[in-house]
Amino acid sequence: MSNVAYVEEPDGQWRINADYAINPEMLSRVVGAIALFDEQVTKWTFVREVVFAAAGLGPEGLNYVGLLDAAYSNPSIDTGEIIDIAPETGGENATAEVAHRFSRVMRETMTLSSAELVHLYVRHLYSRMQVV
Repeated sequence: MSNVAYVEEPDGQWRINADYAINPEMLSRVVGAIALFDEQVTKWTFVREVVFAAAGLGPEGLNYVGLLDAAYSNPSIDTGEIIDIAPETGGENATAEVAHRFSRVMRETMTLSSAELVHLYVRHLYSRMQVV
């Protein structure tokens, strides 16, 4: 991380602005450690797909994702509260439930992979952004 600065927004809120770069040597170590555990490989693959899909939204679109996502836009969750993205009760969070609805709707004609569901869900968020 370099060029770190605190920036005041027009509404008086402060944010950190910085340039980030991946350290290839550290990344290689982390990916190597992930590869040792099947569950972590599954999570790594999922997160990578989310990042790939979200990258298509562009910087401006990324600002709206939290306002439109089924889990993060829940009006009953206040600022600073923790959103459980992997409930231990075995249920799904709201985001996963919406993505799986796509799968259930398409069940008659095709089976969607997890990666396809991620991309379809992010595309759904993009279409909602066009209305906002």
